[in-house]
Amino acid sequence: MRSNREKIGWGIAIVVATAIVLPVVFGVPRNVEGSTGGDSWRNLIYDFQTLITGIAAVLAAAITIRTMEKTDRESDRRHRQLMELTLRPDRLKVSRSVEPFLPAIIQAIADLNNIIHPTGIDETKEVGSQMVYAAGVENYTTALMQILGNPQLNEAYQLFEGKLAIDLEQARQQVAWVQSAGRSLFKEIKTKSIAGEPDIEIFVAAQSSIKSLTINAILLRGCLEEVRSGLSTLSDLYLSKGYPLRDNI
Repeated sequence: MRSNREKIGWGIAIVVATAIVLPVVFGVPRNVEGSTGGDSWRNLIYDFQTLITGIAAVLAAAITIRTMEKTDRESDRRHRQLMELTLRPDRLKVSRSVEPFLPAIIQAIADLNNIIHPTGIDETKEVGSQMVYAAGVENYTTALMQILGNPQLNEAYQLFEGKLAIDLEQARQQVAWVQSAGRSLFKEIKTKSIAGEPDIEIFVAAQSSIKSLTINAILLRGCLEEVRSGLSTLSDLYLSKGYPLRDNI
């Protein structure tokens, strides 16, 4: 459906064409000998026919250029639609990998503070608080391993950058180590308690293990930060509103 601007343009073109053609066809020519007489409008057209022809050529060229631009825009729109359809399976894979797990990883990074900065142990100096800490490490790492080991997270594995794939594997290895250290801590405390060792000796030995565990928890946080950054970048490339192939489609 034509716009008002196009209608106005065609109307002006018709008026101008009519004003030129009708005098040429029906106007009375002037006498050649004295260059007098004749229809004034027809004479004007005759005198400036070269200029009029040039203007007509420019208008024709403008119309041609506009038509070509319109054709190019339509071709570009079809190309973008085709690319969108082509990349839709990849976008769905990224969505299944990123959207459920990125928020969970962000929360896991925040929850690591409870492991890196244990509270209550130094204040109470009780073995029981150390066992609670070890149990918390077990619960945290078990939940995190379920996230990092979920097959759905690998839906878009072929689209991962090399660094993201490496960071994800390192995070899995690091959380496994923290989990093992937490279990060893719990077992150590329980075994020594059953053996009847003094609480103060159990506490001091366990504190050394906790310090080592917190260091590895810091390393785990670094791995998770890298995974978070990689998944965020992947999301920006395929799912964000600024995704170039989604514009003007």
